[in-house]
Amino acid sequence: MLIVCTRDPDIRNWTANQQSNSTAWGTVHYIPAHLSPAQATDNFRQAIQALTDGEPLCISGHGNDKAIGDAGSGPSDWGWNTKELADLLAATTVDIELVLISACAKTVINLAPGVAVALQNRGDHQGLWLYSYSKGIPIETPYPAPDKEKLDKNVELQAARVT
Repeated sequence: MLIVCTRDPDIRNWTANQQSNSTAWGTVHYIPAHLSPAQATDNFRQAIQALTDGEPLCISGHGNDKAIGDAGSGPSDWGWNTKELADLLAATTVDIELVLISACAKTVINLAPGVAVALQNRGDHQGLWLYSYSKGIPIETPYPAPDKEKLDKNVELQAARVT
């Protein structure tokens, strides 16, 4: 499943484009753009809880080293920091094996290590592999296929494992 956690129409339109390779992740779930931040969090949680055992997850939005969501940081903008992402992932009992955090940005955005540490501190999802880009990427970067061996060889990605 690919969850689009931003209202940005450029990202939403890109994921609908065949060249984005978004369908490699299965279902594409768009958090409805009209939702408040609290409602968006509930919708995000429900989407994660709809995963099946072993299903890979990609989370797409704007991001930096600390958070993913909308590009802005105003009171009505969506945003989830590493602890909040860990809370959302911990809310499911399915066995998640692989998560890609695909956040477009102009700077380094290594979100995966922070989420892995937050999950590890909670004692949740041991063995889960998380990936995030180790450099800024443009919106129109195709989503890599959810293949652990290929993700491991992608030099643009950093991997972190919950131990």
